[in-house]
Amino acid sequence: MAAITFDDVVVFHDSLTPQLIFHGDGCTSCSIGLLGIDEFARLYVRGYLHGGYVGTPLEVCAYQLEGRFVTGSAGFNVEAEVKSWIDSGAL
Repeated sequence: MAAITFDDVVVFHDSLTPQLIFHGDGCTSCSIGLLGIDEFARLYVRGYLHGGYVGTPLEVCAYQLEGRFVTGSAGFNVEAEVKSWIDSGAL
């Protein structure tokens, strides 16, 4: 684990890279903001128990968005993308 997000604080274990900042600060913090810390924690634990770290839907969402960021795809709104995952029940 390269970083961990605690509500509004992101603690980085590894050297900072644009992808790491995007994943931890952009995706995870956005998910917490939209879901609230309690619902985020519930969904994260449920996903982890069913799929492990790589199968956790919150991580799948973050890694997919990180992939778009790294490849330089057309600009996108992280909050809108995360909200669409929430609204579709994918998390």
